[in-house]
Amino acid sequence: MTEHAADLVVVGGGVLGCLLAATYARQVPGTAVLVVDRGPLLAATSGVSLNAGIPAARTDALRRLVTRSDQLFRSEPTLRAYLREHETLYLVRRRDIEAFGAMLSVPALKPATPERRAVAAHAYGEIVPDPEWVVLDGRRHSFVFDTASFVRDQVRAAVDRIGVREHTRVDLVRRHGNRWVVESAGTAVASARAVALCVGAFPPPEVVGASRRIVPTQGRIKRIASLRVRLPRPVADAPSIVWAGASVSIVPPQDSAVCHVNFHRSRYASEHPGMPPCFDDADLAQGLARARSVWPDLPTADIDGVAGYDLYRTDNQPAVRELSPGLVAIVGGSGAGVRLSPALAERAAQSLLAHA
Repeated sequence: MTEHAADLVVVGGGVLGCLLAATYARQVPGTAVLVVDRGPLLAATSGVSLNAGIPAARTDALRRLVTRSDQLFRSEPTLRAYLREHETLYLVRRRDIEAFGAMLSVPALKPATPERRAVAAHAYGEIVPDPEWVVLDGRRHSFVFDTASFVRDQVRAAVDRIGVREHTRVDLVRRHGNRWVVESAGTAVASARAVALCVGAFPPPEVVGASRRIVPTQGRIKRIASLRVRLPRPVADAPSIVWAGASVSIVPPQDSAVCHVNFHRSRYASEHPGMPPCFDDADLAQGLARARSVWPDLPTADIDGVAGYDLYRTDNQPAVRELSPGLVAIVGGSGAGVRLSPALAERAAQSLLAHA
């Protein structure tokens, strides 16, 4: 294994790590960036993410991040090129409309027209469980980001500026003179002026020379899962459906008849359980129970799914933490989804450039 000399090493090749690598390389012309991942790029939680941006968050701090990421997605050409505007219908119980409005980072949403509801009904069947649910129109505020194409074009193709080393588990980052050395199994993988840890639910066990430890107790490990449901009658441009307060959403297919039904499986652990999870019978049972409670016409033939882990900080706020000059960790960004990645990447790049 040959040691790689770089200006910045990004540990973790998920959506956040790849966005940070591209952001840093763009802001510092002539710089050399290396992305290191324990598997292929986008193979962990980013690989099962639905990559949808929804303009809602539970706290003011998160709403500010959502707003900033939305601005970056739409104003930065290298991001905007991979953004697809996406119609979303929000189903909210009448008693929860005021609370839902307070979570939005955009103006209040208007009720969906009968025509938009008819398109949704044609794609999914009945989506309104009872008259207590109001259907709101989220057009022009929701989007899907084509993460895989972005990484292909802006990271993998930028071989003159961004190097990629996959299937390499980083287990040590140490200071050596005025540079950081990144090691795997006792061997130096790279040295750099700066290192960013974007490892989501897979924190390295120790960082020597930073006088801190990166351990899962900074947050909670949460298992996530998504059903893959085959629609009996695929509809072009079918909207996403979000049942606010029920923790269930549908993201329709782009190129096939299989939609994703996202749900939260409330299962936390203080330590990472080990290998990434396989979608299991318990995921299927809980997903079906959650979805059927709000989607009476859920098709049940040929259902399978995917599963992953997210890292949530105990205060549910992601943070860019400077552990030492030139060494930063983005903690808790996993679980916030693609919607926060540009804002978190921007903050990390600013912190790193201060020591460039």
